[in-house]
Amino acid sequence: MGVIAGGMTTLGGLAVSSGTAGAAGDELEGVAVEQSCSDGMGTLRLRNPNSEPVGVIAYGPDADGDGRRERYDTTLDAAGAGDAAEFPSVPTGTYTVITRILDGDGEMVPGPTGRIEEASVELTCPPASPGSCLVLDESRRYTLDEDVDCIEITADNARLDAGGYLVNEVLVRADGVTVRNVGGASEFAEGAFTLDAANHCRIAGNTVGEGGFTLANSNHNVLVDNTKLRQGNGLSLEDSDRNYVAQNTFVGETTITLRGSDANVLVENETETEDFSLRLVESHENWINDNRIESQFDAGVTLARSHRNVLHGNDVLGDTVGISLTDADRNVVRENRFEGNGSGVGAELANADRNTLIRNRLSGYDVGIELVDSDRNRVLQNEVCGASEATRSDSDSTDNVVNATSTDCSDE
Repeated sequence: MGVIAGGMTTLGGLAVSSGTAGAAGDELEGVAVEQSCSDGMGTLRLRNPNSEPVGVIAYGPDADGDGRRERYDTTLDAAGAGDAAEFPSVPTGTYTVITRILDGDGEMVPGPTGRIEEASVELTCPPASPGSCLVLDESRRYTLDEDVDCIEITADNARLDAGGYLVNEVLVRADGVTVRNVGGASEFAEGAFTLDAANHCRIAGNTVGEGGFTLANSNHNVLVDNTKLRQGNGLSLEDSDRNYVAQNTFVGETTITLRGSDANVLVENETETEDFSLRLVESHENWINDNRIESQFDAGVTLARSHRNVLHGNDVLGDTVGISLTDADRNVVRENRFEGNGSGVGAELANADRNTLIRNRLSGYDVGIELVDSDRNRVLQNEVCGASEATRSDSDSTDNVVNATSTDCSDE
């Protein structure tokens, strides 16, 4: 259980029920409990009315319904001399506040004989004002009981379970943060979720709107089972490395974009858009596996100035160009299915060297695989269905090994 001393907690609508007193209650009084509110957060303030010091233990609400309650404790000097303590940013709910006698060593006397008073305190607080950002600045668990316009998390290891309530904007600027069950896409068209210099975070089961998910200078994070709805950015990684992105659904223009981001894993995600679905720019050594990528007009996958990436087992559907490699070297494209819209090129290499394309299936294109000014590539055991040309190379492309099988795929 955490111990918070010398801080301040704002919670509105406080009510104190009648308490019970032990033997010591005949001579001393229980602490006075005060509260205040500011932008949706609260302050629990304890003051000692007695002429001698006392101890206080406060048990927080049972937020998860599992019987576990956060414990806060402190000691208060005699009235008029350091007689108050404040607990900051505690959750709303019912608190049990116990005032106790202190022994000669300043320790709380246990048991019924040491208890001065036990009181029940109800803490509630109105939501933050529209347009203000609720700041979570303590390393503890937070929950929501209503919609919030904006949340900023600045404390390492903070945990937020939004319970499906709508949040227009979430900004994480701390390490080890967990955020779950944020809603918002159905109400907030500009919903956005941003990690800014945030590392080792877990973002799971959230839904956002037009703003999508952005990671900037953020490493070693996990994004799983999230949904991005509406048009707009789906997922953007900017100078962010070694993140794990799995089983998410992204809908929007330029669905997944990596810029200057290396060694990330993207697995079992689904995308659907009328623009570039997956785009890597100056991003290297990423693993892209078992994703379903739907693009209506342009390239399903684009690698630009990106090297040593692996694309394996992906379904890339409905595009004019299945995959485009430009100034991209030493990438591996293996056992993917590219299905076009009836025109264009399945795999297009331009000034791209030493890449390996092996055992891919390409259908619905005029040309299966095209090489332009690209050298020393290995294009092996690919199946090209119904194209007028299985492979095509210009005179500036040299030392390539090309072996593609052309078929009408009528047996499938």
